[in-house]
Amino acid sequence: MANCAMLSFTSCVGVAANALVIWAVIRQKSLQTSSNALVVNLAVVDLLRSAVDCPLLLSVLLRGRGALGPGVSMLCDAQMLSFSFGCCLQLLTLASIGAERYRAIASPFEARQQRRRRVMVWIPLTWTVASVLTAVCMARARDAPVYVKCRGLRADAMPVYNTFGRYILIPVWCGCFASSRGSTAAYFA
Repeated sequence: MANCAMLSFTSCVGVAANALVIWAVIRQKSLQTSSNALVVNLAVVDLLRSAVDCPLLLSVLLRGRGALGPGVSMLCDAQMLSFSFGCCLQLLTLASIGAERYRAIASPFEARQQRRRRVMVWIPLTWTVASVLTAVCMARARDAPVYVKCRGLRADAMPVYNTFGRYILIPVWCGCFASSRGSTAAYFA
């Protein structure tokens, strides 16, 4: 019950808060900068996670463990797709924000046009890489914890468990951490 309440709350607050961020940037001309384009990209991703992934996860939790039905496979696949795509996209966007902050600190007098062009490459690149990683995940990593629970499988009976976390999320998270650490080091240098 607590998980359901938390997911419902997270979904509602996430949709509202991220919609406000997007609305503020669209409405306020001074906020429409290349750096804020990455923030808006992150808000769009978070909005998608709040509007799609949280309700799908909530339906998996409410459905129960391994209950068979005609929509089980589609529900499990949809939840795995939204989870893996959202996680990869969030982390890659955070890594690109960190890398862009590093460039802004390391080269403070760089022309705005160069920054703008770079950001216009970062955004489609993050969506493309996240799509490729999600396709790999959907084809190979069918042992993520929620997917295993959704399908009613036993984790201890599987030959491998959580390869998505081990081989996709952790390396992407490390890249995100490294890019943000680089911008912090450049700031204090």
